Amino acid sequence: MVRPRGISLTALLTAVLAGACSEGVKLPALPALPGTSEPLRAQGPVVDVYMRIARGAMACWFGADGALSGSHIFHADVEPASRGGTAEVVVHEMDHAQPKPWGRRAFRVLLGPADGATAISVENLAMPDEVATRMRADVFQWIESKAACSTKQSPAIPAARGGSGPAPQRPGPPPGAPAASPSRPR
Repeated sequence: MVRPRGISLTALLTAVLAGACSEGVKLPALPALPGTSEPLRAQGPVVDVYMRIARGAMACWFGADGALSGSHIFHADVEPASRGGTAEVVVHEMDHAQPKPWGRRAFRVLLGPADGATAISVENLAMPDEVATRMRADVFQWIESKAACSTKQSPAIPAARGGSGPAPQRPGPPPGAPAASPSRPR
């Protein structure tokens, strides 16, 4: 068998990897995303950033007059630092036909530790684009501890509910039924 002259594949890969690991090679910086000034990292531990997002979402999106309160469900998983310290916030569509009404995922925020800060990823899975853009803006305002609730001004919120009307009303007593008396401890 005749071996071709020249550098072997192993030698070439070794040279490339050694050169890439040396301090002499500088990789170009990635360009900033056009039209955004949103941080992809936030100062502070994941749990603190998660708390700011959760408080904002529960007050704005899922509060008494929240745009998503009758049509979507808030869910979060937060791992302790000993297990990686990540957090995931998910907004699910509400499926009223199911006994457990969690429908498909519509919007997600992922948080993870990154060199003493928190890395942030926001993903629209099924929300109308205009609603998702407002939700994303809210998230990044809450991360910076700023008050925000831009979804209240969104004309596309009925589309996020899956229809053109208001969110379904929560069940209550039928008309003409006597009002329930508050229970008293015995």
